Amino acid sequence: MEIKAADSNAEKLGARLKRLRQERKIAASEMARSLGVAATTYREWEKGRGLVAPPFLKMSKVLAISVTELLSGEKPGLDGPIKKLVEIEDLMRELRIELGSIT
Repeated sequence: MEIKAADSNAEKLGARLKRLRQERKIAASEMARSLGVAATTYREWEKGRGLVAPPFLKMSKVLAISVTELLSGEKPGLDGPIKKLVEIEDLMRELRIELGSIT
């Protein structure tokens, strides 16, 4: 599925990709080479055009960020994992109480 250039999400993704690449001082040609695509293809992606299943995982590795951050522009938070740990701790506490009443 191609993401249309008129789609603001495609344009935002392209701009984000360009900004992240420039922040890391990676040339567009070097980025294209790392991704195994032609430099012209990569430049089109930065313009939000021709985004036909680009290699997001490779891009995120070259840029040293998560795919989530690449696509959303937001750094993933720790809220989810921390909430899960709290739930596990609560379950463990309940288990200890139950086991304590058995002995």
